[in-house]
Amino acid sequence: MTSAPMGRIAILAWWLGPIGGVEQFVTDAAIRLSRSGVDVQFITEVPTPRSNQYGKRLWNAGITPVSPHARLTRIAPWLPGLLRRRASLRTSELQSRRKSRLLGILTALPRRAVRFYSRRRLRTLLAARFRTFRPDVLHVHGFMADTAWILTWARTRGLPVIYSEHGVLSEFEGPGPAESTRWLAAADAVLCWPGKARSGLLALDPALENRLHTMSYKVEVPLGSNPSATERLSHIISTARLETAKGIDVLIRALGRVEEGSFNSKLLLFGSGQDAGRFRKLVSELGLEDRVEFRGEFEHSELSQVMMEGDIFVLPSLSDGVSLGVLEAMAYGKAVVATDVGALAEVIRHGKNGLLVPPGDEIALAEALARLLSDVRLRRTLGENASRMVMEGLTSTDDDVIALYTQIRSRHSHRP
Repeated sequence: MTSAPMGRIAILAWWLGPIGGVEQFVTDAAIRLSRSGVDVQFITEVPTPRSNQYGKRLWNAGITPVSPHARLTRIAPWLPGLLRRRASLRTSELQSRRKSRLLGILTALPRRAVRFYSRRRLRTLLAARFRTFRPDVLHVHGFMADTAWILTWARTRGLPVIYSEHGVLSEFEGPGPAESTRWLAAADAVLCWPGKARSGLLALDPALENRLHTMSYKVEVPLGSNPSATERLSHIISTARLETAKGIDVLIRALGRVEEGSFNSKLLLFGSGQDAGRFRKLVSELGLEDRVEFRGEFEHSELSQVMMEGDIFVLPSLSDGVSLGVLEAMAYGKAVVATDVGALAEVIRHGKNGLLVPPGDEIALAEALARLLSDVRLRRTLGENASRMVMEGLTSTDDDVIALYTQIRSRHSHRP
């Protein structure tokens, strides 16, 4: 007896920021499922503005993102920013804040209050929507401190639920081991990136072994849009939120260490974020106004034009998963420099298809940039190897994910 086609999927993500790998991942997944005939419900805890590029793609595909705070946001447009700031902090940021015990307490109290209120609103929304739209599977995406708590709520209501962890536990603030284990135990399956992300989850709970699956992502690049590096002036590209966690200040300082007389390349920063003003001030303090350009946000449909701006791509994150920005740059044949965080070492082979440097190390980053800027042959070799690996080595997981959905739905349908 064959299983009935997958009918309804609810996708829950914490938020859709202006630019980001998780945002791109979940948006692409929802649209592909919808195009395959699946009825997709897309839910975010933080409201999605009408101007958001991922939201626009979902609306154009006939998928309406819903949030428990959507109505309130119309009269309080600052609400998404407040909810965003109470997000899970990266470990590096927490360490700096905890230098002052009083500051740590003052920071934690409002975050906990907002978190309690927001989660209660989200539970209410889910209960109401699922009375009329009961999904075959609820697929939760995010980071442990942001969305994993919903797994136990779903289990108590008999919902088949899958959780995708997009980060590495050691690089993010999160709940204690006991609470994390309890949340993960409620999931029918857990998906994660390979390497440190997978080993971190297994170290937390070895019982996950039989329910743990590896995520991958298919990067689509237009034909003819990944030319080899040339002898021309090679600019440096970075596409990321302008926030401390992305290491943009480290990148700016590293550029300041690269002798201007040797290489006249510019650093082109694509993106926006809450620390943009501070980074602009840093550029001014270091006298790099002629060498750094803030290009602002861009639509993902403009990615080809962005990648044509230079031969070198840099992601200096202090923490990450498998950056889709890195995968896209590799697919476009760019020579990539990235920090050895998250699961990036699983896709970048140092010296073969990219360069890895320690996070937060501006000297190592400057040396890597100078090496690439001075050696067009190395840029070309790394870029060609990177493009080949991404285009041939990564496969779309759509069929595998739908098969997993079907398997879990079937398992629940046979429970007494």
